Amino acid sequence: MVQVYCKNTKETKRFPEGTSLLQMLAEFDCRSPFPIVSAKVNNVSQGLKFKVYQNKDIEFMDVRDSSGMRVYCRSLCFLLYKAASDVFPGSKLYMEHPISRGYFCHLRKADGKDVTADDLALLEGRMRELVEKDMPFHRYDVQTERAIKEFRKAGFDDKVRLLETSGEAYTDYYTLRITTVSCSASLPARILPSWPII
Repeated sequence: MVQVYCKNTKETKRFPEGTSLLQMLAEFDCRSPFPIVSAKVNNVSQGLKFKVYQNKDIEFMDVRDSSGMRVYCRSLCFLLYKAASDVFPGSKLYMEHPISRGYFCHLRKADGKDVTADDLALLEGRMRELVEKDMPFHRYDVQTERAIKEFRKAGFDDKVRLLETSGEAYTDYYTLRITTVSCSASLPARILPSWPII
């Protein structure tokens, strides 16, 4: 058994080794007006699927915390990428840089045509469909060579080059259904249905 102190509720509880933060969240009964998207474990941000094997202090985070907001934004970027892959197969989506409380994105459609207002409506509609399906993100921690093969197959040449020079034995990445995106940082356990997506 491990002992876990929750800063949100100021309670200490015992859990079997390997209990996830998501399972602990239900036991601690943290109240928040916004969805809890991540936690700080001994002051280090972790996803809710993180499993605890030793005594820890935890603090659950919602989107009011900067760490929680970054998790939420990453999930929206992933959702946009999944929608673009579904609606415009063969397209390339570039998420370039933050700008005015958002991100500058560029969609290069496979047919070479400009993105129209109708295209944006299709993307938004697909994103909403995906949110309604309440699909979980899946995290994989694999040997870097395997991750390189996955990213090469998905056409992520920039990620392949990065991983080939990283020197890391293992790499973690997330999927949403069969869509793969590199992300070594946390994502929420599921797409967050109660938040606006565009």
